[in-house]
Amino acid sequence: MAAFLPLECRDLSGGGAARADLRAPRPQGATRWVHGDFADPAFAAWVRGALPDPIARALLAPETRPRFASYESGFVVNMRGANLNEGAAPEDMISLRVHAAPGLVVSARHRPLASIEALRQALRAGAGPAEAGDVVAFLARAITGRVEEVSLALDDRVDALEEAILTEGAEGSGVGALRAQAIRLRRYAAPQAAALALLAEERAILGRPARASLRETADRAARTFEELEASRDRLAALDDHLDGREAARLARHANMLTIVAAIFLPLGFLTGLFGVNVGGMPGLDWGGAFWVLSGACVALGLALAAFFYVRRWF
Repeated sequence: MAAFLPLECRDLSGGGAARADLRAPRPQGATRWVHGDFADPAFAAWVRGALPDPIARALLAPETRPRFASYESGFVVNMRGANLNEGAAPEDMISLRVHAAPGLVVSARHRPLASIEALRQALRAGAGPAEAGDVVAFLARAITGRVEEVSLALDDRVDALEEAILTEGAEGSGVGALRAQAIRLRRYAAPQAAALALLAEERAILGRPARASLRETADRAARTFEELEASRDRLAALDDHLDGREAARLARHANMLTIVAAIFLPLGFLTGLFGVNVGGMPGLDWGGAFWVLSGACVALGLALAAFFYVRRWF
């Protein structure tokens, strides 16, 4: 194995989680957890040298979707966690790849992930998992819980926006951003729920408690997907409502402009007709002709306005 310093290397057992030297043999009965950055060339070299080629490719792939794959020497599960780093968008989800085999867990990510920090803290407190299957179940539960929290927060924002738009007539300028967030979260929620459901049926490495925990986690992941689906559909309905409201507003304005044009069109015809400078035009030599024409235009305009009002055109 190539000598390098991983982000974490611990030997887990019922008595604790001592830091380990990657070059040293694993103690009898312990589970070694190695955690690294899959974009780190030194970590990538160690993975390629220490693990079978299909597993190494799965751990080091540049782009992944949540999935579960079983191999002769263990399994690999890819998950996506909410990005809770400072200044980051939660929907910019972080990939976590985990390989588990008897006595060994190898996890890899590129950006810091809150679920890994939660595992570190649990191990430091002496309350962390000791078996490979339990480590995977802990990480899956932590990732799913945080995605669920982000989904519930999104649902609360959708509730508030829905109330503001439908009840208070607000403009709803945040609908597009929330809809984009729901779509990006949903993109990985469905395959993650499916991957966790498959993982919960693995029996070679996972013990009964780990499988029970993973079944519950898979169910929570499926519920989270359904909540994101509902949020996306509600936001789409709000978008349609806003489009309809805007179309109705434009139709009212267009209707008013049409009525104004209908009133002034005959008035324009009259003023244009009597404004021609040709011989024989009546009233050229009479001083009251202007007032008569003006009165006729006003009367015609009021008559047209009254007609449109009676017909309920405005």
